[in-house]
Amino acid sequence: MTNLASLHAPDIRGLDIQAALAADGRGIDAGQAQRLAAEIQARGGLDAAVAALAADEASGLLSLLLAYRAALAEIAEPALRACRLRRMAQDLDARAEPLWREAAEDSGRAAARRLRGEPALAETFARRADAAEVLAAELEAEAFDLRLQAVRIEAERARRLDLMEALTGLAA
Repeated sequence: MTNLASLHAPDIRGLDIQAALAADGRGIDAGQAQRLAAEIQARGGLDAAVAALAADEASGLLSLLLAYRAALAEIAEPALRACRLRRMAQDLDARAEPLWREAAEDSGRAAARRLRGEPALAETFARRADAAEVLAAELEAEAFDLRLQAVRIEAERARRLDLMEALTGLAA
């Protein structure tokens, strides 16, 4: 697998790119990975390829190169991935919050319409409330999963640090 020290290596391969992005939870097909590898080799390194493609706004490779560079950074420093996962979870929670409000408002409207004797409109509001609740719950479940992944990353890092301390203590 490619590491940060080999960012400037001329022998980067598409498989290295695919592996780095897959380790980061991002997929890329073999053709795109090969195009990225060729671009990195042609430019003499990842940073040079990013700089060159940033000037060429028509290229669709820039976002992939930036994702690859971020993936390499997260592989080198797992705490970065944990932070990104937590930010993603916060974004999902922020998207879920207005959906919960919308569901509550629609539930209230449905109840009011039932009291007024408008069952068809009440049912419409009830369906809207149900749909908003389902979507909000899905977003919150995804956010929970992201937070769980972040905690696992941090726990693995803590376990490794504890092991290194124990080995250092034994060696001393």
